[in-house]
Amino acid sequence: MTTATFVSGDMSLDDEFRTNPFFSPETAGAGHPSTAVWSDGKVSLAGLFSMQWAKQELHLTAVEYLGFALLLGYVAVYIAGRRRNYHIAHGFIMGVHGLFCSRFLEAGPASEMPPVDRRQLLARDSCSTFLYYATGSRRCLGVQVTIDLASRHDLFMVLWSFFSPAMGDRVTVEVAFDDEDIEPVIFAVARKREVKKLLQEVPHLQDYAGVTRAPSLLPPSLVCLSESSALLEPMLPPSALKSLSEKGNLLELMYVTDQNDQPILGQEHTPKKVLRYTFRLPVGSARGGDGSDGATEMMELALSYIQLLNKFKMSAGTKKKALERRAAVLKRKSAITHAQRQERFQMLKNERLQREREEYEGLTPEQKRRRDLRDEKKAKKVASSKRHKMRVTKA
Repeated sequence: MTTATFVSGDMSLDDEFRTNPFFSPETAGAGHPSTAVWSDGKVSLAGLFSMQWAKQELHLTAVEYLGFALLLGYVAVYIAGRRRNYHIAHGFIMGVHGLFCSRFLEAGPASEMPPVDRRQLLARDSCSTFLYYATGSRRCLGVQVTIDLASRHDLFMVLWSFFSPAMGDRVTVEVAFDDEDIEPVIFAVARKREVKKLLQEVPHLQDYAGVTRAPSLLPPSLVCLSESSALLEPMLPPSALKSLSEKGNLLELMYVTDQNDQPILGQEHTPKKVLRYTFRLPVGSARGGDGSDGATEMMELALSYIQLLNKFKMSAGTKKKALERRAAVLKRKSAITHAQRQERFQMLKNERLQREREEYEGLTPEQKRRRDLRDEKKAKKVASSKRHKMRVTKA
């Protein structure tokens, strides 16, 4: 084996590293082909650097392997989850597309009657959200169906779903009506445990509606909110009660309102009279079911309410009370808004007076005298103007 000597000043490098406590002859030269060792068993400078690089390379390789495996897993979950959501959304729409075609002139981005190319029916908003449109029905401005699926394309959300099973697939149907043709109705059916959250998200339900005694056929997990008990029977006909008694576990929310303030995609202006209907997609639909698991029946129930609201007419007494209630709520809100505006105005006025007072305190005596004279002249001018107006008014 070749030996070499490097000298720096009075002390050679082999003598310098010979005194380093972190390296010993046993750890040098035996395991790496590029390690140069002195004839007396001491490590050389080249051998020292080679050992350090080998240790560092082994450590970085393990981290890189871990990161590479995580990246591959994320990409695999993204591709598989994205395709899975696409399959679920289009499978559901293909099952209900015929219902829309029989009730609307145009349904989906493509207006052809089934069978059609399913890629033309949906607009993809994200990897887990798909949109479907329908329009061309009497007294109905349009329908938007939002299919909001679980984030199967996100590895971290997939892992989180094991701890939060409530995350699932939901469908929301939003129907915008012509304001002039639909009766002023506020009615809702919601899950009992979600009522508090619903009242926070839809404040006008607190102003007009209250929990009403539900029919016996309605599942105990659901409650009704209505502004009048007279609306209970027409808003829950026997056909709707039958569907809810069988598939009510899928329903999350159904409410009709003429006080809507939330925009609907595809509508130029925010419609006041709206039907919102949200239900969970059953597990069978997520596995590629044919709709017999309840998804099609829930969509039929949502579309049946469009016809129901088109035909519904309130009695003269009920409608009069509804309009009076809206006028009273509007008057109360206007009074609250006016009081808030006055409070804000007074607060700004007090802040302005405080700034002027602080500015006046910082003036010199001469500047204060001039300020007082100016204010006095201004006050006399205002008083003179008021007296002149009073004389003109009396004349």
